[in-house]
Amino acid sequence: MARLTARPAARPAELDLPATRGGVPLPCRAPGVHPDDWHPVGRDLAADDEYAQALCAGCPVTVECLRYSLDTCEPYGVWGGVSEVTRAALLRQSRTRRAEAVA
Repeated sequence: MARLTARPAARPAELDLPATRGGVPLPCRAPGVHPDDWHPVGRDLAADDEYAQALCAGCPVTVECLRYSLDTCEPYGVWGGVSEVTRAALLRQSRTRRAEAVA
């Protein structure tokens, strides 16, 4: 498992979702899952993205989860199968596009 650091205990499980959706279990709501599992550190971008995708593989709410993290500008952890570094880049791109549209 990845080396972990002390960060807020936010994780996708904080969304108001049941433990399953259509009978498919949500990885972040599984018994025994620790919030630190969603906060990998000490690796490179490609490894973080692979880790994020593996954590959320098969989850039926990845789109909702990612949308929530982007809408709330959640800076930490894996959300919707996307690493924090990649989400930060998505947010920067979105802000740039909005600024260009206003100009």
